[in-house]
Parts: sequence; structure tokens; C-alpha cells
Amino acid sequence: MVIWLIDDDETFNFLSEKIVKASGYFEKVTVFLEPEKALGEITKKIKKPEELPDLILLDIMMPRMNGFQFLEKFSAIKKNSLTKVAMLTSSLEETDKKRAFEFDYVFDFIAKPFTRAKLEDVVRNFHSTKK
Repeated sequence: MVIWLIDDDETFNFLSEKIVKASGYFEKVTVFLEPEKALGEITKKIKKPEELPDLILLDIMMPRMNGFQFLEKFSAIKKNSLTKVAMLTSSLEETDKKRAFEFDYVFDFIAKPFTRAKLEDVVRNFHSTKK
């Protein structure tokens, strides 16, 4: 499996990448500090869905483009992509959670801080959505 981490916090990404790599669940981990760059990669790879990530962990609160803006743009280009998204955020707002689940490919909403146990929950939930 391939996972992308999209968050503007370098420290968070550093620690999350270590957790993800140590888990052994993923063959490849790619980190993006800017959601715009992740969308650029998706746009480049959209004709080869097998090159897209299986899973994206996405923050909500980012400058220039927030997580919801990313989801809206992703919705417009995702076509046959099977990519699933888990929101991983410091937002505990129920309205944010409700809004996230309006996107059919968002399957989880996790509060930071990120831990190995939370990653295991994400992976378990990810696999249950594939059935």
C-alpha cells in the first residue's frame, strides 16, 4: 500500500512518517507540506490510477488551501481513483467531522496527536471500507 501525508506542520510530518514507516503496513510514504503540490501529483498520475496513493492522511487547517478545499479539488479530478482519505486534524469541531464525511471517499476522522494505535485503527477502518 502507498500512503501520502498532507500537512503543513513539518514536525508532525516527521513524527508521522516515522510511525507509518515503522508500522510495516505501507511500501511507500510520501509527505507533502503543501496540498497544492499533492494535487499536482494527482493530476499528473490520474491517467494511471495504480500510481495514486491507496490512502491519504489529510489535515484540515492549512494555509493557502485547507483540507476541505483539497477535497473539493480532488473530487473534481479523482475519476476512477480508489484513493481513500482519512482526516487527521487538531479540529474537534463536529461541523468539520460532518463536512468531511460528505465526501464519499473520506472514511475516518482522527484527532491529533497521531500514534501507532491510531494508525492501526486507520488501517483497520481502511480495510473495512474495501469490503
